[in-house]
Amino acid sequence: MEHHARVKVTVAAKRLGVNPWTLRRWIYAGKVPHIKTDTGRVFVTTAWLDTQLGDAPGLLTQRCAVYARESSSENKAALASQLDRIGIFIFQLP
Repeated sequence: MEHHARVKVTVAAKRLGVNPWTLRRWIYAGKVPHIKTDTGRVFVTTAWLDTQLGDAPGLLTQRCAVYARESSSENKAALASQLDRIGIFIFQLP
């Protein structure tokens, strides 16, 4: 068996700030690259985990969540304006 850098699901979940069962659901849904041993134990690849945490080489080290919302469909123009301003802000980040 080939050796890959890996961590336990519980360790990866803690680093990601999610419940281990949430991470397991993502794994079973095929959303997370993983390693399954002959005995059935499941591990998360460190390469994927580093990428998610921004620790991979060449990635930005800061993350930002951006949210825009309008309360009714009558305000679509205002929403479009918000999105434009948010886009300008995001691309001005260092």
